Amino acid sequence: MPKTDTRYVCQKCGQDYPAWAGQCQSCGEWNCLIEEIQNPKSKIQIKSQIQNSKPISITKVDYSKDTRQSTGIGEVDRVLGGGVDILHGSTDRYDGSRFG
Repeated sequence: MPKTDTRYVCQKCGQDYPAWAGQCQSCGEWNCLIEEIQNPKSKIQIKSQIQNSKPISITKVDYSKDTRQSTGIGEVDRVLGGGVDILHGSTDRYDGSRFG
């Protein structure tokens, strides 16, 4: 039987933490973390997801959706291949103001 995992989730912004804290570090609210017990997926569920996925050739990967943000420093952008590759949603506090 898989081990259950306890997480503490902010009721204001949804950020989760492995241990209880008085203040949410994401939104700054106090006393808003609620304990939630999460049941991880069983090995059977994970195996079925792996078996149903199919690899694709790297030559068929669509890079047209790849967006790069300019740093404003020409040489840095050139070295990085056209700018910084930041995936939307990969950083909590990225608003685009630092890179143009």
